[in-house]
Amino acid sequence: MLFRRVFLVTGMMLMSLAGGVLGGVLTEVRIVKSVVAAEFAGTQGSAVVTARQVNLVDASGALRAVLSARDERGMASLAFYDFEGQVRNVVGVEDDGRPFLRLLTNDGRRRLLATLENNDALVIVGDEADRSAVFGSVGGSPVINFGVGGVKRVRLQLNRTGQPNFGLFDAEGRRGATMVLDETEAPLFTLYKQGHARVTLGVVQQSTVFNMGNATQTRLVMGVRSDGFPSLSFYDEGGQIFEQLPVSR
Repeated sequence: MLFRRVFLVTGMMLMSLAGGVLGGVLTEVRIVKSVVAAEFAGTQGSAVVTARQVNLVDASGALRAVLSARDERGMASLAFYDFEGQVRNVVGVEDDGRPFLRLLTNDGRRRLLATLENNDALVIVGDEADRSAVFGSVGGSPVINFGVGGVKRVRLQLNRTGQPNFGLFDAEGRRGATMVLDETEAPLFTLYKQGHARVTLGVVQQSTVFNMGNATQTRLVMGVRSDGFPSLSFYDEGGQIFEQLPVSR
């Protein structure tokens, strides 16, 4: 009989203790639910996650993407990795606020960069240390450049008034030849040597003009006026005509 009473008392104590623990757990669950509900209140069901970096891995645990508030280059970026663990694509914002997109080869070399320079869009395709092309705008004017070793060799551009400008450049980046249409839509073709204009052929004020010179001065000018009158002029080192054929009409 004594054993039975002891067993009943012990059972009641255990049930009371279990009930207290369960009640505490339920109370904590209700508190957590209240906190979560408060966090989601007014967000229309959308959640906000705050973190300095988020790593995405595939089923095998290999790193495939990293979203970072400040990566090793000091930029906010989203980087994508290939199966070998090499970065292949980076989207982000530079420290100075410029957005960018980079595509990389499997050995880490950049093959495409899209960014903004002073509010002008700029796309660089290829390897700037070898051969590359630049597509973009300068001061709002569209431009295409082709370069070798970081030196511009070919340029095609529209100026602010819409006239085209085509240029060839030497290995030092100096002009070798240009072809333009001026504001009157008149064509002008110029050949350069070491950056100095040597031959110019074009139409100036309705007259056909052919100029030849040395590195510093025009020395010979041939022309045909709009009325058909031809002329040939020779210039000295000071830029003065010393002979002209015909002298007068």
